[in-house]
Amino acid sequence: MNAIYILADKLKKVLEHKQKKHSGNIEIGEDVYHIEVSRVPAEKLKAGEIGFQDGQFQCVVKQFSRQQLQDVGGDHSYWALYKTEPQIEVKQFSFTAMRQEAFLKTIIENLPRDIEWTKSTNFDEKLKYIFKGLHADYSEIWLKSIASGGQDYERDAEEVLAIILRDILLAKCEANKSEGKKILCSFLSDHYQFPIFRRFVLLCIDKYWINFYDLFDKFFEIVPTALEESAYEVELYDILVNHNQEFNLGLRTNLKELIDNVPAYYVKEGEKLTEYWKYKWLSPLRHNPDFSALYEKAKQKTEPKDGKPYEPRRLSFEAGVVSHKSPISKEEILEMPVSEFVKYLSEFKGADFWRGAFDGEPDKEGLAEAFHAAVKENPKKFTDEIDAFWGVDYFYLHKGLFWGFREAWTAKNELDWEKIFNFILKYFKRNKECILKEAFQAQGNDSGEGKYIYLVDDVVGLIADGCRDDARAFDLKYFDKANQIFELVLPLLKGEKNPDTQRDALSYAMNTTLGKTIEAYISFALRATGATKEKEENWGEIKFERFFTKGGIEAYIWFGCYLPQMKYLDEKYTEEKIKLFALKKADDFKWQMFMEGYLFAHKVYPDLYSLMRAHYIMALENKIFEERIDRRLVSHIALGYLYYGESLQEKNPDGNSSLFWKMLTEAGARGKSDRWLEIAGFFWSEGEGMVRKTKKDVEGKSSEEIKKKILDFWCWTYNQQKLAEENLGDRYNAFLERMAKLTIFLDSIDEENEKWLLLCAPHVARQYDEMFFIESLTKFEDLESIKRIGKIFWQVLENATPTFKQENIELIVRRIFEVAPNIAEDICNIYGRRGVHFLRPIWEEYQKKKY
Repeated sequence: MNAIYILADKLKKVLEHKQKKHSGNIEIGEDVYHIEVSRVPAEKLKAGEIGFQDGQFQCVVKQFSRQQLQDVGGDHSYWALYKTEPQIEVKQFSFTAMRQEAFLKTIIENLPRDIEWTKSTNFDEKLKYIFKGLHADYSEIWLKSIASGGQDYERDAEEVLAIILRDILLAKCEANKSEGKKILCSFLSDHYQFPIFRRFVLLCIDKYWINFYDLFDKFFEIVPTALEESAYEVELYDILVNHNQEFNLGLRTNLKELIDNVPAYYVKEGEKLTEYWKYKWLSPLRHNPDFSALYEKAKQKTEPKDGKPYEPRRLSFEAGVVSHKSPISKEEILEMPVSEFVKYLSEFKGADFWRGAFDGEPDKEGLAEAFHAAVKENPKKFTDEIDAFWGVDYFYLHKGLFWGFREAWTAKNELDWEKIFNFILKYFKRNKECILKEAFQAQGNDSGEGKYIYLVDDVVGLIADGCRDDARAFDLKYFDKANQIFELVLPLLKGEKNPDTQRDALSYAMNTTLGKTIEAYISFALRATGATKEKEENWGEIKFERFFTKGGIEAYIWFGCYLPQMKYLDEKYTEEKIKLFALKKADDFKWQMFMEGYLFAHKVYPDLYSLMRAHYIMALENKIFEERIDRRLVSHIALGYLYYGESLQEKNPDGNSSLFWKMLTEAGARGKSDRWLEIAGFFWSEGEGMVRKTKKDVEGKSSEEIKKKILDFWCWTYNQQKLAEENLGDRYNAFLERMAKLTIFLDSIDEENEKWLLLCAPHVARQYDEMFFIESLTKFEDLESIKRIGKIFWQVLENATPTFKQENIELIVRRIFEVAPNIAEDICNIYGRRGVHFLRPIWEEYQKKKY
């Protein structure tokens, strides 16, 4: 068994080295952030040796500068910025996470909270992409079939190791089924997360079904999306085709459910591709009576060319990306007269999706892509004769013409706004029912019963693009036409009666046509007001109020999110609306959407903080918001304490009840004990940046004032331990763990704050908290502080044995040896007894000095 684990660990190291870091770009408005997560190397590696600590990662968050974004022509895509190193460092932190859920949760908890991460589309999916990237081995490319792979060509280290491991593993399973099963179970554990190890398990299940069949169920528990992942295709197919007659009822039922659960990207493309998915996975099961009829039905609808069952490829090859093919190139379109091209668009039939995506035949998607690329490169050619596109298929107007205009503007190409706006006005002045009918016929199921109208999205998005940057915006002479377009679009919009906000309200509002239109209209109103220096009288009542009548929640979300801008556009209307919303009940869904929008806005303003007081109270007194939103509520009230007069006592100086006090003292009774932890985390993550500033900060508060506020809170929690324990219950130790990180705000360790640190130190158990705490202790160089650090560090060792970063621990121990050698010796001995010996050279050095 040892030989197998040695080989497996070597293979794991090679794969970890190849995937030692992964990153993703997060676009939020005009800003683009870069999150890179890398593995933490193992300790005491020799020269040329590779190895990493299990589940230990370092995360670095950076931001691309505006100049960097301009240098790539405004293209914010990952590949456009691939070779550009972000210039602005935002934050870095270390963390521990073995599984995807913990990985996402820990990163989100540690990201800077002054950045509205949830405004990024598919934010969670982008973090999942990073996790999957760190655990991707692409073995389906270099070893398509484990059973028959590794033949007749030069191989890389990972393939050589995989082939050797395969042969020894099969021999072990043949000779000793019990030990073999233990190894296979370990390959399904968190220690071996690369797909190649799970594929070994599938291979052995196929070869020794009678001995390991129960591991097949366990495999699906660990990899529930296995049918969707190309890495497992060959080995899964072999098990399904070779052993389907032996499947029990539970497994057959589970397989039916998995096959019926067609991935969304197949369903989106229509019935034929949906049936192809089923045909693919029913093919190996076709001889089982429970599946044969289902297979024939799927095969009939799929119409495979050779009429045979699906068979996976078993030879390794370089995978390519399926793309749509255009019958003519971008260059050919640019050379054609517009009238001739319009005629070509109307006459071209193109292949259906199946033939286009899988057989490589030219289709409408491909032609539209070439069309919008041509528009992007030379928009003038198309605006000069834009009327020629009147009557062109809706699909080409959407995916070709207007996508092209938007990309052209983003690429800093000038547009003829006069002609574009005239065309848009002409289009939307037609009969409303006719416009909607065209959209629904063209979009089919993608219309979402009117929730999505792609051409409206394009038009309002183009107007918003043209308003976004005052230095480069369409001229104010076009304001009237832009306003007319919004007037014409408004009757086409409708909201959902029972909206599903899925992960968050802002993502929902950013993706519906009503939501996109409202946000674009706010951008346009701000641009018009700023450019003309005139505010429209009763703007809110006359213009914005109409969006609330559309039946959806988008107006509530954006009103909350853009509350400062709404107040700028119409102060009276906004203040009256805030008061009106305060009359709603906490269980009112629209009020919740308004609050979620507001809580996730970019900044908290003192005037709005005061106006929103009744809303804060309602939110504090109820358990309506999930953790993610409640965390934002806590940050608002914590900012109120730091900047806006909230006190650490029942009443504020102005006589109002302190919301900060209310939040703290009522947290336990409200079932919101985590609010205490969130305050501690907020003060560390937000306050760290604040106190490092040398000038005045927000609202004229100096960094020293902010630091004093944070340390006053720490002192208060120490003096109010009973109150803290009553509110926190079994979360009290976790709270002390977070409070320890506030050490960064101490200038020295005196008799008073030593007590705080001694209380917190035994609870600094998680590695990344240990690291920050220990790093904070290294900044104290005065003798009094170092004397006290010895006792504090000794307390840390009650429940933990910190090893990262070694250089910081060594520095602290050296300093303690100089002022309190007995304590330093105790620390070294504790490490030694626990089998950690990196402090031994320091201990020996001081033993020599001692004698």
